[in-house]
Amino acid sequence: MDQVIAWILSLMTSVSPVGRPQYVPEAKESVEEATVRYDSIAKDVIDVVFDPNEKPLFSGAKARIKTVSVLLAVANFESGFRRDVDLGIGPRSKGDSGASWCLNQINLGKVDLKGNTPRRIVVSIGKGFKFTKDKDIGWSGPDLVADRKKCFRAALALMRSSFASCGNNTPLDEKLQVYGSGSCGKGILGSKRRMRLAFIWASRAPDLKDQAIIDLVAQEKNTEDPSSDFRLGLNFSAYSSNPISFPETYPPLLKLESL
Repeated sequence: MDQVIAWILSLMTSVSPVGRPQYVPEAKESVEEATVRYDSIAKDVIDVVFDPNEKPLFSGAKARIKTVSVLLAVANFESGFRRDVDLGIGPRSKGDSGASWCLNQINLGKVDLKGNTPRRIVVSIGKGFKFTKDKDIGWSGPDLVADRKKCFRAALALMRSSFASCGNNTPLDEKLQVYGSGSCGKGILGSKRRMRLAFIWASRAPDLKDQAIIDLVAQEKNTEDPSSDFRLGLNFSAYSSNPISFPETYPPLLKLESL
């Protein structure tokens, strides 16, 4: 479990280092605050993706590891893991003129005076989702911010739908186009950039199969010690070997180098 968390933290800090200059007031935080928040993000990602009831984006023994890479790559492009976006505070925390929420910037519309968004998302874990205007069901934009796991679950459901759209012949690196643009034929370049980063990050994952991580998560929940700090003594840059291979039918990473 420590290896997986250290790997995730190494990915996040490689593109969005803790302590980097922030010019948005609500995004500013100390190194210590950012470290704790990144730690929490890593654990939430693991809890969602390695939930046995959740369906990953891929198949195979390391499908969930690959799914983590995609989920985080999208979050990086959408929010840079910024504090204000993560917490939903400040005028620049929501994209699309205030309509998109949480680290993965899910568009549910602007909040009204009662704290509701015009759309809510109803997620059936591991299955699908639907948008609704019924304020008695599903999650609003503020709900996704208040509980980061809801943000990740909603994003994963949307990504599964995007992966299944645009036909069976859609190249892997273009499968996020619906997630990013809402339709096929748009958002192809954005999809390629996000998937390219996900390919790189997956290649740096620890050499563990999904089931081993699921078992470790279960063990840790049963024996959790809040006084322990898994980060002590860990080398975040150590996870650069044991690459995960994607199916040969998928476009190789080298074809994306021009992006």
